[in-house]
Amino acid sequence: MTARSTAGPAIRVQGLEKSYGKLEVLRGVDFDVAPGTVFALLGSNGSGKTTTVRILATLLKPDAGTAAVNGFDVATQPASVRESFSVTGQFAAVDDILSGRENLLLAGQAAPPRRPGHEGGRPARPLLADRRGRAESVRVFG
Repeated sequence: MTARSTAGPAIRVQGLEKSYGKLEVLRGVDFDVAPGTVFALLGSNGSGKTTTVRILATLLKPDAGTAAVNGFDVATQPASVRESFSVTGQFAAVDDILSGRENLLLAGQAAPPRRPGHEGGRPARPLLADRRGRAESVRVFG
């Protein structure tokens, strides 16, 4: 893994653009997120929120502009970007069962270890089984 950058914003987006044919989804999006902050990306349906997150997660390539996560450029350092953060969905199948904290723990535990030999926390299935005995209704992805 490339050394993590500690200078600058945790997320920097400058002039981000993305189109699908003639449909312009992102037009010059700019924002910075300071390290250690909670950031909400809000907008109406079709405003480009999901497209922006997919670019930040290296799942899509922007047509123009730049984006960096923890100092790593999403276009030129995608592996380092993916190693430095995680994304979890808004609507998980267990939203009604788990708290926000438990959903984050589940997402973190379902991801592969970031360091060889690192076990992380408890496996997801026992975490879910501890919660109201409803593990049978939950699929663990991985």
